[in-house]
Amino acid sequence: LEERSSTVTKAKITQKRVWDELDRWHSRQATLEVEMQDMEKPEEALILTERLVEVQQLHSLVSKQAEQRTTLLSKIHTWLHEHQEMINSSKSWMA
Repeated sequence: LEERSSTVTKAKITQKRVWDELDRWHSRQATLEVEMQDMEKPEEALILTERLVEVQQLHSLVSKQAEQRTTLLSKIHTWLHEHQEMINSSKSWMA
């Protein structure tokens, strides 16, 4: 998420990869939760559950960052259009 893209198109492609990876991450978490319920040693299950909670919190944080980036990307086209209108308006005043 910290990687910068040189174009909006590249940023959108990167963002799609981020969402795909977050989806895979979520699926793996769900699989682990199910497998942990079948564990025979409660002590190990407790330790793994605590670690899984940490992973879930990290997933939540990364998801929020991805949502913010998606929102930002969705606004870029409008901002570029407004910027171009300001440039055109300035040029007409200068002419």
